[in-house]
Amino acid sequence: MSVSGIGGNSMEKQVNDGRHSRRMLAAALLVYSAAVLGLAHASYLANDHHIVYALDDAYIHMAIAKNIVQYGTFGITPDEFTLSSSPLWTILLAGLFRAFGTSEWIPLLLNYAFGAAAILVIWKFGVDAGIRGVGLGLLLGASILLTPVIPLAFTGMEHLLHILMVLLVTYFLWRLLVHDGPIGRKALWALCISTAVAVAVRYESLFLVAAASIALAAKRRWTVIAVCGACALIPICSFGILAVANGQPFLPVSLLLKGNIPVVNGVIGIVKSLGFDGLQQLVMTPHLYILTLCLVVLFWWEQANGRRPDGTNLLLVVVVTATALHVQFARTDWFYRYEAYLVALALVVLSIQFRRSSGHGGFPGFRKRPWMIAVSFGVMLVVLLLPLAKRAAGAHFNTIQATKNIYQQQYQMGLFLHRFYDGQPVAANDIGAINYLARLRVLDLTGLGSREVSRHRRNGSYSTAVIRELARERGIRIAVVYTSRLLPEEWTLVGTWTISNNIVCGGTTVSFLAAESSEIHNLLEHLRSFSSELPRGVVWKESIAGEVIERTPALDEERRSDRTVPRE
Repeated sequence: MSVSGIGGNSMEKQVNDGRHSRRMLAAALLVYSAAVLGLAHASYLANDHHIVYALDDAYIHMAIAKNIVQYGTFGITPDEFTLSSSPLWTILLAGLFRAFGTSEWIPLLLNYAFGAAAILVIWKFGVDAGIRGVGLGLLLGASILLTPVIPLAFTGMEHLLHILMVLLVTYFLWRLLVHDGPIGRKALWALCISTAVAVAVRYESLFLVAAASIALAAKRRWTVIAVCGACALIPICSFGILAVANGQPFLPVSLLLKGNIPVVNGVIGIVKSLGFDGLQQLVMTPHLYILTLCLVVLFWWEQANGRRPDGTNLLLVVVVTATALHVQFARTDWFYRYEAYLVALALVVLSIQFRRSSGHGGFPGFRKRPWMIAVSFGVMLVVLLLPLAKRAAGAHFNTIQATKNIYQQQYQMGLFLHRFYDGQPVAANDIGAINYLARLRVLDLTGLGSREVSRHRRNGSYSTAVIRELARERGIRIAVVYTSRLLPEEWTLVGTWTISNNIVCGGTTVSFLAAESSEIHNLLEHLRSFSSELPRGVVWKESIAGEVIERTPALDEERRSDRTVPRE
């Protein structure tokens, strides 16, 4: 065969591989689009023709965005500044609300677009790493199903944008790590800009930045470390200074209240802060534990076979380090979202490293025995899929029910308060939907939207006396809360709403209490009036003179399905 013939066959193979990989991408995007559309339609029908998100937190961002547009206030309420845990997502929502009007569809459409973009980046990552054929299809399918991309779209939050940015940061980092020559300006700025955006989307991106710095240090890329570190700090410092200027802590209150900030108080505290907390959480998160174990084993295998760490297997170090930092200082496993970016990242890096090791002699004897590659890859998939498949199945199965929970509880709370208490002071401990649907002066009993409560919670001085005093100062007339031992005993229970099959709400039953005796009759009448519009499955009970009576209202189908989001 002539040299030109060999070259022609090679060129033809590349063209065919390119066409096949693009077909893989098109198929993945088609399946993803159909799944999102189908799930959205099912949720829409299940929730009386409303688009509802699976978490109340989504409405916190939407409330802040609405207040930015309507009142110029970066806050959950128009009266108080609140720095969200994802400031860039909130600003993006505000921009679209201003351009197209306040709409509940916007977060879902954004998430759909960012999910599709993340799939595109995974495809590009895999193709550039030499993954072809079935391997590329498995990577795309596993990333969509196991991350899980589709349910995350229905959280209405920033997690798919975060996954997209983390993948971009890792892709640009990989390109720099495998390149030993001088760094081009475009490559450096691509990494730095994506780093700054990733941190502005979620502060947990700092874990990836710290891990990337270790890999860059191994390649002696000191300039890149310094510039990327500075870019990562820009959004934190910018939003932090804005928060302090408005009387808030430098970091978002949600991170201070929900994060795992080390408390060094004796030997036990020191041990926990040095990694024991993280190890404990990792072991209790089996899908993340298995992925991390696979990353460590692959890195060890490379070193055991005499390969020095290079740009590709340094990514294993990056993901393991980022995971270790996350489980030590942040949370996992609240509706599959907090650690989703680590799952997506681990799946991509594992696929790239496995393909590289098996295709270039990393596994002795594999090149002569291709069946060993197939068997080994199959075994690895089974090991990975055992915990991941359970998590993914739960995510897809629970999404509709989660949106239904929010519609039956928080969404109805918002509609109720908009109708009867708009513009009035209210105490609550789930503040997203109620502030999006109504204009309230809320005393947030969890502290996310009320700086006094946040300060007392962080100081350890939060008590019934504090709640009583803050309620008196703010003129609170009613409270819509989950029952708590901290609630003042003089607050009178007037009624409750109870939902079934609760998987995401903070409590199955939400209680309506009158903070003032003069409000008892009004609140009871309002609850009775609204009861005919409650969705199916909500059981409401009224309390009269301490006696709880269950009511079964006649459902008003037309009034329930015709309700729309209040506009101001």
